[in-house]
Amino acid sequence: MIYKVPLPLLPSYPTENLAVRSSDSAALVKAALDDGSGRIKSVQLLAPGRGIEELRDLPPSVQVDLCLTEASPDKGTLLPWRKVLEGQAVRLVVPVVAGFSDVVKEALQAGLRVGLEIDQPQTGLVKELQDCFVFFIREADVKEPVDLFYGLFRSFLTKKVESLWQIQEEHPASYRYVTDTGEVTLSERLANATQGANLETFMADHKLNLFVRKEECCSCRFFSHCEGYFKLPKDGYSCSAIKDFLNQILESSAELRADLAQAPDSSRVSL
Repeated sequence: MIYKVPLPLLPSYPTENLAVRSSDSAALVKAALDDGSGRIKSVQLLAPGRGIEELRDLPPSVQVDLCLTEASPDKGTLLPWRKVLEGQAVRLVVPVVAGFSDVVKEALQAGLRVGLEIDQPQTGLVKELQDCFVFFIREADVKEPVDLFYGLFRSFLTKKVESLWQIQEEHPASYRYVTDTGEVTLSERLANATQGANLETFMADHKLNLFVRKEECCSCRFFSHCEGYFKLPKDGYSCSAIKDFLNQILESSAELRADLAQAPDSSRVSL
C-alpha cells in the first residue's frame, strides 16, 4: 500500500510506504534524505517551476513526479527539465484538460514519461485523447510511456486484464490519497465521492451499485478493464465517447499482436 500524503502530514505516517507532495522542492529533498528506511517511494512536486534542479539531490531510487496544474509550462521548458534531472526517474503528470495533448507531445519528444490525470472527459477531450494516443503509438522517436495508454495497450495486447484503477494509481488494494486536511480517500478526484465509504469494500460496492442501477456497464465489453472507473465522481456520465477511445487502443493492440504472430522471434517479445 502506498499513501500519497502532503508533506506537513508526513509525521502522521511513520511506517507506511509514501508518495509525498509539496510545492517546495528543497523540503521534498530534505524529507527523502532524512528518511533512512526507504519508505518514500516518490516525491510529487506541485506546480513545478523554480527549484527543479534541487531534485537532483534525491536518491536515484525515488521517483520524481512533476505535477502540472491546468496551466501548462512555457513551451521549450520540458527538455531542459529532463536534462537537469538526467539520471532520475522522472514523470510529468498532466491533467486531461483542453490543450493537454500539446504538453504530452512535447514531454514525449523531450524523453519524459507521462502520467495522465483523467476524470470524466467530454467528447472534445476524448477526441484529443485519441489524437494523443495516435502520436504515442505511431511516432518513432517516442521512447517513454504514457501510463494510461501504455497500461491499457499492454493489457489488451497480452490479454491479461489490468484494472484502469490500478493503472491510474487509485485502486484501493494498493493506494490511499490523503487530502491536505487529513482525510483518507483514493484520489483527489474522488475525495467527495468516497466520503463515508468503506475503502476496503469500495470496489465491490461500486460495481454492485452499477449493476443494481442497470448502468451501461452491464453490457460493456470493457467493464473488466474499466470496472466503472468513469462512472465517478458524478452520476450520469455517458461512456459512449470514452468507449471509442478504448476500442481504438484495443484495435491497435490487435494489429500489433497480429504482426508479432508473424515474426519468427515473436515468442521472445515481451512488454
